[in-house]
Amino acid sequence: MELFGAKNSVKILKDDDYVLMFRASVRGPLYTSEEDLCRVRVEISKRERVSLKPLSVKLDEPYYGIPIVFLRGMDLKEVLAEKIRAAVVRGSARDLYDAWFLIRRGISIDRSLLAQKLMFYGLEMDQSISLRLERIKARWNSELEPVVFGVVPDFQEALEVVKTALAV
Repeated sequence: MELFGAKNSVKILKDDDYVLMFRASVRGPLYTSEEDLCRVRVEISKRERVSLKPLSVKLDEPYYGIPIVFLRGMDLKEVLAEKIRAAVVRGSARDLYDAWFLIRRGISIDRSLLAQKLMFYGLEMDQSISLRLERIKARWNSELEPVVFGVVPDFQEALEVVKTALAV
C-alpha cells in the first residue's frame, strides 16, 4: 500500500493452529485523523482446505490510479456454505446476515457442500439447524447495528430467506 501513497499498518489479532486473524489499517487520501482510518479485519481459517475451485477477480480502479490486480477468492457458493455453518456453530448474527445477503444476491445453496462442511463439526442438515439459527435473534440488532450501513433487516425476514433456501 505504501507504493500507492497509502500509509498502513497490520496488527495480528490471532495466529494459532486454527485461524490467522489480522486487522489492516490504511490512511487513505482523505485521512486527517485516526477517525478516518480505513480498517479491514481478515480471518483466514486453517481448519480445512477450500472445496471448490477459487475464482479469479480483476480489480481495476482507474480513478485512483491503482494498477490492475488479479485476486483469487473463494467461490461464493462455498462462502455461503461457510457462512451458514458458521452461523449454526458460532451463533453469530454477522454470519446469518452474510448468508441472507448472498442468497438475496442470487447465490444458491450447494446442499452437498453444506452437508460436508457441517459434518466437520459432527452436525447434519436437519431441524436442529433451524433451531440453532433462531437463537441468533437475541443478538441480531446489537451485533449488526454497529457494522451494517443503513437499516438492519428484520431478523424474522432474514431467517425465513435462509430457511427457505435451506428447505429445512
